[in-house]
Amino acid sequence: GAHVPIDKPDLDVTIRREPIGVVAAVVPWNSQLFLSAVKLGPALAAGCTIVLKASEDGPGPLLAFAELVHEAGFPPGVVNILTGLGHDCGRRLTSHPLVSRVAFTGGPSTARAIVRNTAENLAYTTLELGGKSPVVVFADADLDSAANAVVAGIFAATGQSCVAGSRLLVERSVKDEFLARLKRKAEAIRIGDPQDPATEMG
Repeated sequence: GAHVPIDKPDLDVTIRREPIGVVAAVVPWNSQLFLSAVKLGPALAAGCTIVLKASEDGPGPLLAFAELVHEAGFPPGVVNILTGLGHDCGRRLTSHPLVSRVAFTGGPSTARAIVRNTAENLAYTTLELGGKSPVVVFADADLDSAANAVVAGIFAATGQSCVAGSRLLVERSVKDEFLARLKRKAEAIRIGDPQDPATEMG
């Protein structure tokens, strides 16, 4: 461990970093692989095992990821993928006495349930909830660049992101010009079959 200097000559302080144990990670349907990676990396780097709870609304990406975990040669039990309904499977996972940390991304009502579930065992809890993402455009902005950024912020991932732009504040003197540019860019988005490579949203 690391020795920490202190002002008491008769004392010695040592910090030891140890795995916390089993980490449970609950991820939403809209970005399962990215959010799983964000939770998986730190858990494994810290020497912990992890149970990833897939969204009941679309567990396919994590089931495919489970195959990759197996192909990569992870030892059995290090990375685990769990499917099922939140009120049953998620509750059992987040209240399990062997789970030492719960990492959750999603909405506030589920977060409240997770906090209640983890309370009995005093599991550490990390909650990443939705938010409001305002975009502010001032008169001296490059309006084309700002319009591109606003369109990307609102419509990326079909707008189904907790950090999608949700409010737009434009300085009055450029409001009409900016909104006209924004409208043209939004109308140019190709909407269609999500399997078609030319589709930008669908």
